[in-house]
Amino acid sequence: MTLSPPPSESPKSTVSSVHLIPFDPESQEHIERLKLQRLACGWNVELVDKWITQQRKGAKSIHWIAIPSSEPSKESWISKHLAEYPTEAHPIIDTALSLRSQPIVPSHTEPFIPLGHISLDSDGADPPGHLSYAPLEDVYRITTFYVSRALHGSGIGRAAMDKLEKIAVEEPICAEVLALSTAADDYEGRVEKHVALGRKLPAYSIMQWYARRGYEPYKYVEKAWKEEDPTGKIWWTTAVFMKKDVK
Repeated sequence: MTLSPPPSESPKSTVSSVHLIPFDPESQEHIERLKLQRLACGWNVELVDKWITQQRKGAKSIHWIAIPSSEPSKESWISKHLAEYPTEAHPIIDTALSLRSQPIVPSHTEPFIPLGHISLDSDGADPPGHLSYAPLEDVYRITTFYVSRALHGSGIGRAAMDKLEKIAVEEPICAEVLALSTAADDYEGRVEKHVALGRKLPAYSIMQWYARRGYEPYKYVEKAWKEEDPTGKIWWTTAVFMKKDVK
């Protein structure tokens, strides 16, 4: 695969559309790439095996995010991603034969470089305990959302959400409510946590990004997710659960 222009050259335009290509839980290449991207994300690589089972059962529907050939800056964005994550340079192939427990035929014949992933989950994938989406029931959840950190500001995240929301409201899903969870804007120790973990604070509010898309908070959960810094100290993140009526 030839990639141009070189990584140092900035893409001239943002991305307006993406392909969402089903993850294949029977493909070792797909599984290894998902693990690589979860390591890059920093969250939940230990849950990949569980997600594979949920994908097979139809409760989870992970999709790869790929840029279509019609996008003028496709190769430039891919180059920018691979400059940061060179171990993801090998393209993978659309091989999934089922999605949401229904047989499908792979529709993307060209190998592709996934630049992230996103999932639309049913009640069967609801996590137990305090991270459950309760009291909501019979809703679809947008989860497992990751876009390459090298591509923030590219428009890929917005395009992926646009595409997934469109899939959710159409046949055969016909969702009436969509829900998601993310880190709250402010909680005790937020700044100190980022310093201890060697990360920059986000340049923008992810919570407000979802709010601009019409999602409204319906509950907060303290000590939702934990991370350990190099000294062994545990840092917690407060989650906000948000919903959007789409009927």
